[in-house]
Amino acid sequence: MNTTTTTDLDLARERIETALRTYDFCGSCGEPMTIQAREHALWVECASLRGRHGIRFRLAAGLHDRHALDVPADDALPTAA
Repeated sequence: MNTTTTTDLDLARERIETALRTYDFCGSCGEPMTIQAREHALWVECASLRGRHGIRFRLAAGLHDRHALDVPADDALPTAA
């Protein structure tokens, strides 16, 4: 009998891996997708958005692929990414 317990961190890693397999490249520009921590959440988003903030980010985010990840809220999530 397998009694392995799944922690929130394990679940977060699994969802991140699934997201990166599902969203591998941006449909707009072809850049690879990356995991980013923004707005107290994890996002899989176009690599071209990395390093952008404020109005530049908001404008570019409307032109490139970006999806919120449904992961458990936990302080250890940045280590999962």
